[in-house]
Amino acid sequence: MFMIRTGTLNTIRLPDAVIWPADETEVEALIALSVRESWCLIPFGGGTNVSHSTRCPPKSLEPRPIISVDIKLMDRILWINEEDGVAHVQAGITGKCLASEMELRGYTIGHEPDSIEFSTLGGWIATKASGMKRNKYGNIEDIVKDVRVAGPKGMIWQNKSGKKSVHGRVSTGIDLLSLMLGSEGGFGIITSATIKVWPMPECKEYESLILPLSLIHISEPTRP
Repeated sequence: MFMIRTGTLNTIRLPDAVIWPADETEVEALIALSVRESWCLIPFGGGTNVSHSTRCPPKSLEPRPIISVDIKLMDRILWINEEDGVAHVQAGITGKCLASEMELRGYTIGHEPDSIEFSTLGGWIATKASGMKRNKYGNIEDIVKDVRVAGPKGMIWQNKSGKKSVHGRVSTGIDLLSLMLGSEGGFGIITSATIKVWPMPECKEYESLILPLSLIHISEPTRP
């Protein structure tokens, strides 16, 4: 929005195409096609990234066609295991939608970044996000227990038991979740994740500080 308002949007490279996959199978097919046709794929969630990882590199650095892969159509809660307190959720769901859907079921996700209205679960993992409730529920690395990732060789995930649950701590080589946290889309496209959920608190308290107008002083901006 800043570049649109300042008229500088024409100074950056835009994607050659935008694709909205509807499920994991379509993501796999797209990656297989991109390998065959030599396309560059950039996963895109809510667009709130501040490190320019979703920005297209110039043709001098990346001569291949660039496709933006917007995963926001993949926004379903696949299952909830109430006994273990975990839920399997597609990565394109926005934080606001996820929080609302979980609240209807009596749960909280415990993660509330400033960008919760627009950012996605997959984006939280790819950027190793933090939120305002981290003191109680932890950061995203404390909340996410498992991930499914689409890569050039197909789907990658570690919990292959087929059960609607997750393993505890394991030491069986490279941990996929640790690899994907903060990866910024460099190792594959996150298609879904299993996250911890908690029962909704019995009550909510909101605090605010109201200052009388006499204490508020607005000064004129100084000019050099």
